[in-house]
Amino acid sequence: MIENCQVAIYTRFNVPIRFAGVDHRPNIHMDNHWLTQRVQLFQDLCLPSVKKQTEKNFTWFICFAEETPCKYVDQVCLMDQIIPIFAGSQTQAVARSKPYLLEEGLVVTTRLDSDDSLAFNYLEGLLQCVESIGETIAGQDYVLSFANGCEYDVENKKYYHRYYPHSPFIAFCESVGVDKELKGIFHEAHFCMHETYKTLLIPTKEPMWRINIHDDNVANTIKGEQANTSFDHLFAAQID
Repeated sequence: MIENCQVAIYTRFNVPIRFAGVDHRPNIHMDNHWLTQRVQLFQDLCLPSVKKQTEKNFTWFICFAEETPCKYVDQVCLMDQIIPIFAGSQTQAVARSKPYLLEEGLVVTTRLDSDDSLAFNYLEGLLQCVESIGETIAGQDYVLSFANGCEYDVENKKYYHRYYPHSPFIAFCESVGVDKELKGIFHEAHFCMHETYKTLLIPTKEPMWRINIHDDNVANTIKGEQANTSFDHLFAAQID
């Protein structure tokens, strides 16, 4: 068993970020209508999937823009494991989360968008993998990936298979200590971390994550092949 190991989820709620698709919507992260919609998506799709995790020993950093009104923060921070972080960028959010993490040991960080979902056994499976390869990754930085996931069309209630080795749901496993500070999952774009670090693909029969496709998506469109079955049993209740 690995001693001194901590698992943390990072969710960017409305910390400003620039990428194709948002440049034409400046300051959208502070728009009251957008924030209200984002809270609803979080409560309906993201929060239930984390509440039902079979592994309960984790920390969940939810990252807000510094000027976010308290009413939205209160509607999001609904679990004991949640720690709100207020920052002007993802890099700053990771820096401000460090006091809540191990100073020495193994830190496993993963990311979860505020409108997406994790399979209920995601964290349990992640820790089992870390335990099984503990000696191999000791002292090294490693990317761990459940490549088998799915997409969910919220409006039409349809599932799609998605094989995505470098998805936003990858985890970053690193040893931290006096001579090695935390980097965290946000320090590099998820789709290119495999170019820098050794990556272990974790095989599973069922999807371990779900990208939810809805009207307010900026960057996501359906890319997978339609499934002939439902994966509701792996996640949480859907929007009615």
